[in-house]
Amino acid sequence: MTTTTETTPPIFGGTYAGLADHPLVAPLLPTFDGYDALVAEMQRIEESAQLSSPATSEVGGYYSDQGVEMVLAGESVLDVARRIVEAEDEARLQKLVDGLMKTALERSRSRAGVWLNEHLPAIIEAVDERLQSVVAEARQLCDGPLRGGATVDQIVVRPELLQPFTRLTELSRTFAEIESLVRSSFVGQHQLAETGPSLPKPWMLSHIIRGYEAAWPKFWLSVSLTIQDRSGNTFGTLEGQHNPLAPIEDRPLELLRWIADHHVEVWIPLNQSQLRDHRKSIDDLWEQRRDEAVVQGLTQRGRSRG
Repeated sequence: MTTTTETTPPIFGGTYAGLADHPLVAPLLPTFDGYDALVAEMQRIEESAQLSSPATSEVGGYYSDQGVEMVLAGESVLDVARRIVEAEDEARLQKLVDGLMKTALERSRSRAGVWLNEHLPAIIEAVDERLQSVVAEARQLCDGPLRGGATVDQIVVRPELLQPFTRLTELSRTFAEIESLVRSSFVGQHQLAETGPSLPKPWMLSHIIRGYEAAWPKFWLSVSLTIQDRSGNTFGTLEGQHNPLAPIEDRPLELLRWIADHHVEVWIPLNQSQLRDHRKSIDDLWEQRRDEAVVQGLTQRGRSRG
C-alpha cells in the first residue's frame, strides 16, 4: 500500500499563511522571479517523502501474541521473525521520513519567508493599484448613472440603473476582499487592535482610508467636546458625531458608495510603521481640529457678549 505523509503546509507562515491562495494575490505571485521555484521545491519534498509499505505492518510488535499464534498456526519462527523485523524497520523508516520532511518543509518555508519579505512591497503596490482602480470606477458610477444615491426601489422603476448598480455591487465585493486582505495579512489583526494616544480605540478603517477627514468630516467629534477657557470655565458642549465608517464586513456596498461620493483617498500601507504614522497624523489632526473648535467657540462667545 502507499502511505502519503502529512499535507504540505502553506508556503508562507504566520499572518501570510493564506496569502498564496488569496484570489487577488495568487495570480501575482508567479510573476515574480523565484516563486515558482519555491513552490516546486515544496512539492518535490512532499512527493519524495512518499513510500510504499509492505503488507507486514500489522504484525509489528506482536512478539508474544500475534506472532506466536502465527507460529502455532504453522508458519516458521524464522519467517514470522523476519516479517516482524521488516514491519519494525518500516515503522522506523516512516518516522524518519515524517521528521525529515517536516524539517525540510520548515526550512523551505523559512526561505519562502525571506523571499516574501523582499517582494512584499511590490505585491502590496500591485494590490493597491487594484484598490485604486476599484474606487475610481465606483466614483465614475456614483458621479454618473448612480448620482444622487439611487436605491434598489428606484432601480425597479428605472431599469437602466440595474447594470451600473450591479457593477457597483461587484466592485464592493472586491473592495471588501482587498480590505480583508490588508487587515488579515498586510498589517495584521494585532496591529489593528492597537490604541492611539488620544482615543480608546484605533481609527476605524485607517488601514484602507487615507483621506480620513474627507471620509468623516466631523471625526474630531468622535468624542464630545466641552468648550472651556483657560480658567476652566465651561461655555457649552459639542455633542459627539456618528461615525459613518462602520466595519466593512457589515456593509461593503454602502461604504464604497460613501467613499466614492465623497471622493475619499484610499491606500494600503506598505508596512506597520506607515500605518502607525498615519494613525498618529489622524490623532494630531484630531487634536488640532478640537483646539480650533474651542477657539472658535470662545471667539463667538466673546462677540455675543460684546
